[in-house]
Amino acid sequence: MVDKARSRSDASTKAKRGRNKRKAKAPPDPSQEDEEQDDTSENDNNSGQSDDECDESELYASLYFEKNNLGIAVYDALTSKLTINQLVVPHLDLRMVVDQLVTQIEPGTVIVSKLNVAKHNILSALDNVQFDRMTTQVRKVSPSITIQVAVQACTQANNNAVDFAYLKGCKEIEGLRIGTDWSSNVGVFDDSTKREKYKYLSSYFDFDSLEMIRAVGALVAFLSSEKISNQLDSSAAVFVAAVEQASFDGIMLVDSNTLKALQIFNQVNQHWNIIHPKSRYGSRISTDGTWLINAMYSKSFERSKEGFSIYALLDNTITKSGKLLLRQWLLKPLTDVAKIESRHTTVAYFVESRQSDLVKDLTTSLRGFRDAFRILRRVKTMRAKGRDWCALQQCISCFLAIRKELVQCSMPANLNLVEQISSISSIQDLNNLLCNVVDFDATKKEASCIIREGVSAELDAARDKLAQVDQILVDLARILQDEWPQLKSISLQFLPRVGYVIQCPSAAPIPPILQFQFEDSSFSFYKCPKCRKLDEDFGDIHGYISDIQHRALIFSFCAA
Repeated sequence: MVDKARSRSDASTKAKRGRNKRKAKAPPDPSQEDEEQDDTSENDNNSGQSDDECDESELYASLYFEKNNLGIAVYDALTSKLTINQLVVPHLDLRMVVDQLVTQIEPGTVIVSKLNVAKHNILSALDNVQFDRMTTQVRKVSPSITIQVAVQACTQANNNAVDFAYLKGCKEIEGLRIGTDWSSNVGVFDDSTKREKYKYLSSYFDFDSLEMIRAVGALVAFLSSEKISNQLDSSAAVFVAAVEQASFDGIMLVDSNTLKALQIFNQVNQHWNIIHPKSRYGSRISTDGTWLINAMYSKSFERSKEGFSIYALLDNTITKSGKLLLRQWLLKPLTDVAKIESRHTTVAYFVESRQSDLVKDLTTSLRGFRDAFRILRRVKTMRAKGRDWCALQQCISCFLAIRKELVQCSMPANLNLVEQISSISSIQDLNNLLCNVVDFDATKKEASCIIREGVSAELDAARDKLAQVDQILVDLARILQDEWPQLKSISLQFLPRVGYVIQCPSAAPIPPILQFQFEDSSFSFYKCPKCRKLDEDFGDIHGYISDIQHRALIFSFCAA
C-alpha cells in the first residue's frame, strides 16, 4: 500500500486530496503484506479473548523406539529448553508408555519414524491419545513431495533434513547453540577438533544412548526446517537455552484412560480428526519419509471448554501461567509425601482468613500479568509489537510488586517461597534496563517499540534526518512547480520499493525528463533526477530507523 503523503505543494493540493480519497496502487511490499497479515491474525486472536484463552501448544516432541529402548526429545519453544531421555520399554508395554508420555507432556507436534510406524506400529499407541481442545492430524513428510503440515509448510528442500539416522542426529547436535553464553564460545568451538567438540557436547548428551540421539537429531532438523526455534538472527541453527534430562522420579505416570475414568479433566465439545496412513491422504504420498502427528486447534468448531471435573473445581487461578501449573500438577501427581505436604502447607497459608488482605493485594498484582513466555518468544523472533513490550514491562512490574509484598509479610519458617522469589535478583536489573532503553509513553501510541533518545547516537541522527524530510519535500515540490508550470497540483512522496516519486494528475502534460513509474485512476507517478538524489540521500528512512531500534533492543537484551 502507498504510504501517506508526507507533504503537499500548496493548500489547493491538500483540499483536492482531501476530497479524493483514492490511493495509488504501488507495487506490493511483501514485508508489509506479511506484517499486515500478522497484525490481522493477532487482532483475530485478541478479539474477544485474552492471553489466558490462547492455549496453542508450543511443545514439539520426537520419539524413536528400537531394541526395547525409547528415545525421547521434547523442545519447548516458549522457554527454548530441550528435554531428553532414553527409557527401557518392553515391546509389549510400548503402547502404554507412549500413551502416558504424550498424555502428560501434551505436545503440539509429535515426530515419529517411518520405520517405527512399519515395524513397531507406534501409531497405534498414539491413536488412543486424547488431545484436549485439539484435533489430531497425521501427515507424512516425504522427500518427493511438498506437503502442508497443520499450520507449518514443509518444503521439498526442508523435508530432506528430517531423518532419524544416528550420524545425521550427531551432525544436527553439532550445530546446536546451547546456553545463553554460546556466542562467547563460538570461536573456541570452531577451532576445536571433532574429538574436543564431542567431549564438550557429551556434557549435555549421552552419545551411547543411540535411540535418544536419533530422536534429538530428527527433532532439531524439524525445528530448523520449520524455523520454529527462538532465533535472534537469520541463521538456521537452533538455539537451546538449556538441555535437561527428563526425570520421572517422584512422579506418578498416568495414562489417558485413568484421567478420563477419574474425571480429572473433562473437555466438552471435543472433535477428533485422526487421519490414518491408509486414508486418502496417505495413499497419495510415497513410502519414504517421516510421520508427523500434529495436534492443533480445531478452527471449524467452537472452542471446547472444561466441564465438570477435578480440574474445574480446583481452578481458581488468575494468570495463564497459574492455570498451566495447576494442569501440570494434576497431569503429573507427586509420589513424594514430603513434597506433597510442602505444597499443601503453602496453599493453606494463603487460604487462611487472616491473610485476606495479602491475598487481595496479590490478586490485584496477578491480574496485571500477561502470557510472558509468548511475549518473550515474539521478542526473540523479532515479531513483537509495541503492545508486547508494554505488556512485558507490566509483567515485570507486577512481579516486583508481588515480591515486595511477600518479603514484607511474616511467613512461617517452613515455607521457602520468599527465599525462592527473592533469589531472582536479575528481574530488577531487567526492569531498569527496559525503562532506560524503551520510551513506553511513546510506544503505547505506536505500533512498534520506540527507543529513548540518547540510547543510540546512530538512531538519534536518523531521527534528525527524518525530521528534515517533510520540509525538503515541500521545498522541492515548490521548485519543480516553478520549473514546470504546466504541472499543476504536484506533490512528492515516498513509496515502498519505489522510492521518492512525483505525483501529478494523469491528464497533465509531462516533461520528457520525467520517467513514468505507474498510475492509478486519478494520478500518475514519475521520477526525476532530484527524486533519485533523494533516494540516495534518505532512502527508506523509516525502515532504517526500525532496523536500528531492533538492533538496539537485541543488543540490550543480550547484554542483560
